[in-house]
Amino acid sequence: MTTFTPTARSTQPRADRCESCAAPVPHLPQPYGLGRPAILCPTCAARVSLENAAADHLHALIYPTVLAWARHWKGAGVGAGALGSLLALEGHFWNPDGALYRDCDEAEAAAAAVIDEAIAGR
Repeated sequence: MTTFTPTARSTQPRADRCESCAAPVPHLPQPYGLGRPAILCPTCAARVSLENAAADHLHALIYPTVLAWARHWKGAGVGAGALGSLLALEGHFWNPDGALYRDCDEAEAAAAAVIDEAIAGR
Protein backbone atom coordinates (compact mmCIF):
# COMPACT_ATOMS: atom_id res chain seq x y z
CA MET A 1 0.00 0.00 0.00
CA THR A 2 1.41 3.36 -1.02
CA THR A 3 1.02 6.21 1.42
CA PHE A 4 1.19 9.83 0.33
CA THR A 5 2.88 12.21 2.72
CA PRO A 6 2.57 15.85 1.67
CA THR A 7 5.84 17.70 1.51
CA ALA A 8 6.32 21.45 1.61
CA ARG A 9 6.80 21.39 -2.16
CA SER A 10 3.66 19.32 -2.89
CA THR A 11 1.44 21.68 -0.89
CA GLN A 12 2.65 24.90 -2.50
CA PRO A 13 0.20 26.56 -4.89
CA ARG A 14 1.25 26.58 -8.53
CA ALA A 15 -0.16 28.32 -11.57
CA ASP A 16 -1.84 26.00 -14.02
CA ARG A 17 -4.99 25.75 -16.10
CA CYS A 18 -8.42 24.57 -15.03
CA GLU A 19 -8.92 21.11 -16.51
CA SER A 20 -12.59 21.91 -17.12
CA CYS A 21 -12.55 25.39 -18.71
CA ALA A 22 -8.79 25.96 -19.30
CA ALA A 23 -8.75 29.23 -17.33
CA PRO A 24 -5.39 29.99 -15.69
CA VAL A 25 -5.64 29.21 -12.00
CA PRO A 26 -3.29 28.95 -9.04
CA HIS A 27 -4.29 25.82 -7.19
CA LEU A 28 -3.51 23.22 -4.65
CA PRO A 29 -3.99 19.65 -5.81
CA GLN A 30 -7.38 18.56 -4.55
CA PRO A 31 -9.24 15.27 -4.32
CA TYR A 32 -12.03 14.73 -6.77
CA GLY A 33 -14.76 12.20 -7.51
CA LEU A 34 -16.76 10.91 -10.43
CA GLY A 35 -13.80 11.28 -12.77
CA ARG A 36 -13.65 15.04 -12.27
CA PRO A 37 -10.48 17.04 -12.99
CA ALA A 38 -8.10 17.61 -10.10
CA ILE A 39 -7.19 21.19 -11.05
CA LEU A 40 -10.20 23.51 -11.11
CA CYS A 41 -10.74 27.27 -11.15
CA PRO A 42 -13.10 28.61 -8.45
CA THR A 43 -16.08 28.73 -10.83
CA CYS A 44 -15.64 25.15 -12.03
CA ALA A 45 -14.87 23.94 -8.49
CA ALA A 46 -18.21 25.37 -7.31
CA ARG A 47 -20.04 23.74 -10.25
CA VAL A 48 -18.36 20.37 -9.66
CA SER A 49 -19.21 20.55 -5.95
CA LEU A 50 -22.88 21.14 -6.79
CA GLU A 51 -22.86 18.30 -9.34
CA ASN A 52 -21.29 15.94 -6.80
CA ALA A 53 -23.87 16.98 -4.19
CA ALA A 54 -26.68 16.34 -6.69
CA ALA A 55 -25.23 12.91 -7.53
CA ASP A 56 -24.91 12.02 -3.84
CA HIS A 57 -28.49 13.16 -3.19
CA LEU A 58 -29.88 11.18 -6.13
CA HIS A 59 -28.00 8.07 -4.99
CA ALA A 60 -29.29 8.48 -1.43
CA LEU A 61 -32.87 8.70 -2.72
CA ILE A 62 -32.69 5.86 -5.24
CA TYR A 63 -30.42 3.29 -3.59
CA PRO A 64 -32.83 2.10 -0.85
CA THR A 65 -35.62 1.76 -3.41
CA VAL A 66 -33.42 -0.26 -5.77
CA LEU A 67 -32.34 -2.54 -2.91
CA ALA A 68 -35.96 -3.18 -1.89
CA TRP A 69 -36.94 -3.78 -5.54
CA ALA A 70 -34.08 -6.23 -6.13
CA ARG A 71 -34.78 -8.17 -2.92
CA HIS A 72 -38.49 -8.40 -3.75
CA TRP A 73 -37.98 -9.73 -7.28
CA LYS A 74 -35.06 -12.00 -6.33
CA GLY A 75 -37.39 -13.51 -3.74
CA ALA A 76 -40.02 -13.97 -6.44
CA GLY A 77 -37.53 -15.96 -8.51
CA VAL A 78 -36.04 -13.43 -10.94
CA GLY A 79 -32.31 -14.05 -11.40
CA ALA A 80 -29.66 -11.56 -10.38
CA GLY A 81 -28.42 -11.23 -13.98
CA ALA A 82 -31.89 -10.34 -15.23
CA LEU A 83 -32.36 -7.81 -12.43
CA GLY A 84 -29.01 -6.22 -13.26
CA SER A 85 -29.97 -5.95 -16.93
CA LEU A 86 -33.31 -4.40 -16.04
CA LEU A 87 -31.63 -1.86 -13.80
CA ALA A 88 -29.08 -1.01 -16.51
CA LEU A 89 -31.90 -0.45 -19.01
CA GLU A 90 -33.96 1.71 -16.66
CA GLY A 91 -32.41 4.91 -17.96
CA HIS A 92 -34.31 4.35 -21.19
CA PHE A 93 -37.69 4.20 -19.44
CA TRP A 94 -37.90 7.16 -17.05
CA ASN A 95 -41.40 8.14 -18.14
CA PRO A 96 -44.13 6.49 -16.05
CA ASP A 97 -45.74 4.95 -19.16
CA GLY A 98 -42.40 3.32 -19.99
CA ALA A 99 -42.67 4.14 -23.68
CA LEU A 100 -42.16 7.86 -24.22
CA TYR A 101 -38.37 7.72 -24.22
CA ARG A 102 -37.86 4.30 -25.83
CA ASP A 103 -36.81 5.99 -29.07
CA CYS A 104 -33.74 7.45 -27.34
CA ASP A 105 -30.50 5.74 -28.30
CA GLU A 106 -28.85 6.33 -24.95
CA ALA A 107 -29.85 6.33 -21.31
CA GLU A 108 -28.24 9.78 -21.02
CA ALA A 109 -30.54 11.21 -23.70
CA ALA A 110 -33.57 9.65 -22.00
CA ALA A 111 -32.53 11.07 -18.64
CA ALA A 112 -31.97 14.51 -20.20
CA ALA A 113 -35.50 14.40 -21.64
CA VAL A 114 -36.90 13.69 -18.17
CA ILE A 115 -34.88 16.54 -16.64
CA ASP A 116 -36.10 18.91 -19.37
CA GLU A 117 -39.68 17.84 -18.64
CA ALA A 118 -39.21 18.32 -14.89
CA ILE A 119 -37.67 21.77 -15.31
CA ALA A 120 -40.49 22.84 -17.65
CA GLY A 121 -42.95 21.80 -14.91
CA ARG A 122 -44.99 19.50 -17.12
